Amino acid sequence: MILRPFALVGFSFTLTFLALSLFEGSVLVISVSAVACLVICLFAKRLEGRGKIAVSLLCVICACMWFSLHTTFVYKDAVRYAGSNTQVTARIVSLPERSEKGWFYTLESSEIGGEKAEYKISFFSRELVDAEPYDEISFRAELYGIEDSQSESYYKPKGIYLQSFWHSKAEITKSTDRPLGYYFLKAKEYAVNHLGAVMQGEEADLAVAMLTGDKDGLDDETVDDFKRSGLSHVMAVSGLHMSIIVMGLYKALMLFCRRIRWLPGIVCTLVSFGYAGISGFSMSAVRSCLMITVMLLGSAFFKRSESLNSLGLAALIITLVNPFAVLDWSFMLSFSATLGIVLCSKYINALSCRVSEKIKFRVLRYFVRTVVTTALISLAATVFCLPVTLFFIGGISLMFLPANLLTLYAVPLALVSAIFTFLPWGAIPAAVCQAVCGFILKVTHWLASFDFAYVSTDYTVVKITFLAVVAVVALERFILKDSRKFMLSVILTVAFTVVMNFVILFLV
Repeated sequence: MILRPFALVGFSFTLTFLALSLFEGSVLVISVSAVACLVICLFAKRLEGRGKIAVSLLCVICACMWFSLHTTFVYKDAVRYAGSNTQVTARIVSLPERSEKGWFYTLESSEIGGEKAEYKISFFSRELVDAEPYDEISFRAELYGIEDSQSESYYKPKGIYLQSFWHSKAEITKSTDRPLGYYFLKAKEYAVNHLGAVMQGEEADLAVAMLTGDKDGLDDETVDDFKRSGLSHVMAVSGLHMSIIVMGLYKALMLFCRRIRWLPGIVCTLVSFGYAGISGFSMSAVRSCLMITVMLLGSAFFKRSESLNSLGLAALIITLVNPFAVLDWSFMLSFSATLGIVLCSKYINALSCRVSEKIKFRVLRYFVRTVVTTALISLAATVFCLPVTLFFIGGISLMFLPANLLTLYAVPLALVSAIFTFLPWGAIPAAVCQAVCGFILKVTHWLASFDFAYVSTDYTVVKITFLAVVAVVALERFILKDSRKFMLSVILTVAFTVVMNFVILFLV
């Protein structure tokens, strides 16, 4: 049995947490409104879909309660230390992140001012600290909150509510405790050092970014070019990377374990969890890890799985651990893009099959189908990411389609060859990875060089017209009962709005 309610519950919690995080002090308003609507729903017996609406409203109420508890007993309890100059004892739980002025670390405190306090702290040092992951560090520092808007949206999703700067000489105590997180960090460090040794230049930095999500080696101009060309997703461990690595391994294991069908699923689940750990458990990596886990275990034990349900379950788990996770752009983009691909997958497959069936040659038919599928997937992901790009990022790449088509086979080849460099005969894969990464960089720089490659959407008129389109489409859904007429009207409405916005943007 497919537990589709996980999708309803997960999305209800996620949207509620997003509203509560964006509009501070709205807990009471949203919870009271949800209770009132639930009471009306219970008495409106003729209401269509009354059961789903009731479950969704219950989820909204539970999300408000959980958000209040987390804010009171975790966030507010941590920020009460802000502004104090005190002694801090903590463990280093991250690799150093380089900045222009020094190094950033993530600490996990055990004591603050002599009190037992277990919180994550962002720690800045002008010099590289001579310490290993999970070593204990003791120092006196001024603690700060994360009230300003820029850092708040970055730190809150990571569960970091305090900042500190090196106030005095820190005392490092070497730790013999080696938890699982230590081995994840050392594996990532080894991967970064290994790829830097077997490859050269910017290509090595790109290979590191693609395999581990660590972009510290790339300069700001290159990162901006990836943003302008619409290829930023290749540098964040996500569903693309998990599908290539984990699902490739799963298909290989299935060739040898046909009688023991559950074994490949268990092995690949552990691999996906380990890969997410090496990437630092980023939002996109955790989302894809959870989705693949549900799919693999479902296929192994229940013979089927459901993508929309898996996405909702992943969203539910991530947001219950930290309700502020919804503020992370990678969370928003990853879930929006995946939702678009899942909802449109049926139509994408049907259209790509219809186009490829007209071609007689088998090899050419496969190639055309792959290209059409990739183009439609990129389009669906970009359309569903529009709300995030409009209201949070403030810009959209117009080169996402040619960029994804030109790197259609290059990205998987770069990932696979980067992994094979860790084998004893890794010189050949390293040369292949160097060449492929060089090709990806050339495509990225070339597409980003066009003046119209990236369009800023940080204009009020664009946001207003987007909200107007949503309202018009919702109205059309109620007026037009025929699905073909509805789809045609939606396409015409969106096309007219896009053209109108481009004219306004270029005139501005």
